[in-house]
Amino acid sequence: MKVINLFSGSKGNCTYIDVGKSKILIDVGSSYKQINNELLMNVGIDLNDIDVVLISHSHTDHISALDTILSRHDTITAITHKTVLESLKLLKKPIKNIDRIKTLPSDTIKKGEKFSIYLFELKHDVPCYGFIIFDNEDNSLVHVSDNGGYMDRVLLEKLHNHTYYLIESNYDEYMQIIDTTRNEKLKRRVLGAWGHTSNVQAMSNFFKLVGERTKGLMFTHLSEHCNSLDIAKNTHDNLIDIWGKNRELKNVTIKYANQSNSTEM
Repeated sequence: MKVINLFSGSKGNCTYIDVGKSKILIDVGSSYKQINNELLMNVGIDLNDIDVVLISHSHTDHISALDTILSRHDTITAITHKTVLESLKLLKKPIKNIDRIKTLPSDTIKKGEKFSIYLFELKHDVPCYGFIIFDNEDNSLVHVSDNGGYMDRVLLEKLHNHTYYLIESNYDEYMQIIDTTRNEKLKRRVLGAWGHTSNVQAMSNFFKLVGERTKGLMFTHLSEHCNSLDIAKNTHDNLIDIWGKNRELKNVTIKYANQSNSTEM
């Protein structure tokens, strides 16, 4: 299994997964041209080679190129949950090819010859879903996009002990609170239980998810206003030290997704 984050952040999100016989994109929130160029430059393929697009939710930074991709590529299958599809139908700018989007239920592993997939619900201000992707070589990837902070016990148990994780680590709590460029409504949205995940929450969640099979973790969706790679990494490293997790994580590669450059797991 190959995992490459192409874009990550409020300007656009897109992750590429190669499971051997299938090539998958999770979210397509940048422009069609940007995604195609990034695939050409850093993966060696283009959108003609993609088999499946998975859609986490209906916010623009996750679906910008969706309609164009569906109109230009008849061979690409788009998949999401039925509640996300309903929210896509309510957008001010309609998706012309919305009838080509297939839906899968949550809490059921959809098994296929090339890969299998499991959808699980996240806490966000629109219907939002994460994914577990299983290849045929006993590898699995957990993808958590926008999510309002801490995960409950039931979800943590479902997501425990997979091979790779992509987890949102959106903001530094102190920076979010004191930021003068954001109004109070936006701050309440981000900080709330249906908003985004802070650096502390992201690593605290991962402590409960990591298992003996876990090889890699990538933190995604870092805010350009209320976070930075250095701040997130410093917070995470300190938490690892505080909670004595160095031995448990010594064989886990930890990386940080970038808004402008591809990052491979």
